[in-house]
Amino acid sequence: MKHPRQIAFEFVNVVPATREDGKLYISIKYRTAIHSCFCGCGMKGVTPSGRPAGG
Repeated sequence: MKHPRQIAFEFVNVVPATREDGKLYISIKYRTAIHSCFCGCGMKGVTPSGRPAGG
């Protein structure tokens, strides 16, 4: 399995259709971080960080 040397991040409003390896997508609106597993196994990770804004 190929491990990324660095983890990049990108702020998004919606989850992209395809996720780049080594990239963490952050949604402020939904207070969630989304990524493909950094070990390279292909699993999708979603990490909520609190209640959605306005909720």
